[in-house]
Amino acid sequence: MSDGRLPVRRRWIGWTVGVLLALLVIAIGWVTVRGIGAVNDLQQVAKGATQLKESIASGDLDGAEPIARSIARNAASADDLTSDFVWQAFGVVPLLGPNFRAVSEIADIADDVSTDALAPLLDVASGLDLASLGFSGGAIDLAPFAAIEQPLGTASTALSAAQVQARRIDADATLPPLAEAIGQLRTAVTQAATAVGSLHGAAVLLPTMLGGEGPRNYVLAMQNNAELRSSGGIVGSIALLHAENGRISLQTQASTRDFPPLDTSLPLSESTIALFEDRPGRYLQNITSIPDFAEAGETIAARWTGRFGGTVDGVIAVDAVVAKHLMAVTGDLTFGPFTATPENVTDILLSEIYAAVPDPAVQDEIFAQAAGALFNAALSGGNPKALLGALADSAAEGRIRIWSAHDEEESLLASSALGGTIPKDGPDGTYVGVLMNDSTGGKMDFYTRATIATAIGTCQGSPPRRSA
Repeated sequence: MSDGRLPVRRRWIGWTVGVLLALLVIAIGWVTVRGIGAVNDLQQVAKGATQLKESIASGDLDGAEPIARSIARNAASADDLTSDFVWQAFGVVPLLGPNFRAVSEIADIADDVSTDALAPLLDVASGLDLASLGFSGGAIDLAPFAAIEQPLGTASTALSAAQVQARRIDADATLPPLAEAIGQLRTAVTQAATAVGSLHGAAVLLPTMLGGEGPRNYVLAMQNNAELRSSGGIVGSIALLHAENGRISLQTQASTRDFPPLDTSLPLSESTIALFEDRPGRYLQNITSIPDFAEAGETIAARWTGRFGGTVDGVIAVDAVVAKHLMAVTGDLTFGPFTATPENVTDILLSEIYAAVPDPAVQDEIFAQAAGALFNAALSGGNPKALLGALADSAAEGRIRIWSAHDEEESLLASSALGGTIPKDGPDGTYVGVLMNDSTGGKMDFYTRATIATAIGTCQGSPPRRSA
């Protein structure tokens, strides 16, 4: 007869299942509590990042330090809450696992950035006196750059690593709110990596590029956006800058009339010839049709040396809107019959001058006067911090391009936004460029507005059928 008790084996199975269920409930509760804490920490990191950006922008470095410490504490806490073995175990659960892994990676990125990038950046901000850059009289003190190069390099390396790690998160496998947060993280990290990388590049490059180790000569190509080219606009006027021990001077000014078309084109890449035939190699105005500024800059330098001789160490291309940013700092300027303000300078340079001055030779003369007046105003006065901000805004909008004839410098420039190089397809993505070139010569692009939309789809091999 049975005594009513289950066999020993069945009792052990029941106990085991019960224990496992209990452990699962405990584990779910564990990761839920820690997940709520981690999400709260990451929300505080995001809030602190916004506050920190505002404090640094306003120059309140004393207020920025406690915010940075708070960001570091919250980031470290989030990383700790999502790195234990229970959380990691949930990371391998089908369907739910990618969400756990994503939160863990976000927390890890936040911790690394706050520790390895934020602290060095604050050290740079607190230790650099922008007034010591010495713009007065056209000279820039090169000594401060040596002090900021190493911490900026540390921060740049950390942000670049965070950028790679953020791209590797499988956002498509996560829930929509988390996927959106991952997208925002990628954007923020990419922007920070680009900005800090550019600053680090400047700290490395400026001492030598500004003549700290010997005189340098640069061609300054000023682009006119009223006639569009791939990198901005046609080359409207051109000048030679001389840099020596941080002092910059305007040596020679010229116009496109000094560069008649060549009978034989300068060497061009196969892709450039395929797009534009040999016109960029024959006409100075069309050189900026070349999308890759590494090629365009070298071609501009060749045109200058072919006309004036000498040695060119690099090329700097800017467009007319840079004048607007700089004049917000330097104030109004007078050139030719015009008095320009930050509000009307682009109207004058891109439109009014053509209506008021019909003679192309006189137009060129006024453009040269405008360039000289702006250059002298920028180097002889103005708040150094505001001038740097104006240049940074111009660079962020893609209005400044720099090419160096020195290989090591060009390698650094090419990896930054200032280099204006074309990205190459690779494991991290495929790139598509939209380029605008106006060959009408009508200078009417001042009045145009462009809207560009992108979409991703799959080619089926044949166009869709249309109904009659």
